Amino acid sequence: MGGRLRRSELLLLAGLLALFGSTFFAWFVLSPVTSGTGEQLPNVALAAGEKVNVWGLHFGRFAIYLAILSAAWLLAATLLGHTPGYATLLATPVVIFGLLSSLTMIYRLFSVPLAGSHHAAAFYVGLAGSLVIFAGGFWSMRDESVPSGFADAPQPELLRVER
Repeated sequence: MGGRLRRSELLLLAGLLALFGSTFFAWFVLSPVTSGTGEQLPNVALAAGEKVNVWGLHFGRFAIYLAILSAAWLLAATLLGHTPGYATLLATPVVIFGLLSSLTMIYRLFSVPLAGSHHAAAFYVGLAGSLVIFAGGFWSMRDESVPSGFADAPQPELLRVER
């Protein structure tokens, strides 16, 4: 397995496992909301101490799941494909969805989905996984552009045919 995967795909695999694994844990934990007089106010959505996972991100969850799926497709194409054609083709969606999921996670880093909630450790693992998927997809695209052993991309030789 390791012989078919380059370093960029191994990085992509690490990001995929981190992001996918973090979706099963709580990303946000609700804290009790108190008023100015110290009285505890009920949270409209959930009770204090309850946890919200990736489903609390509404439309942002689709970017996260698309990043997971596209990274899995790229890894499957690399492992099962006989030519690098599909892996090259699938690197672009991985970069796009990795960027969208990273932007979603960065947005949620500064704007929590519910008032009075704070980030759990799984959120930071998911954020790191999302950024690593973006970087791994970008690196995988770069790996396809210049063959190993060349400082620059090889230039084709011009053939001149005289009649």
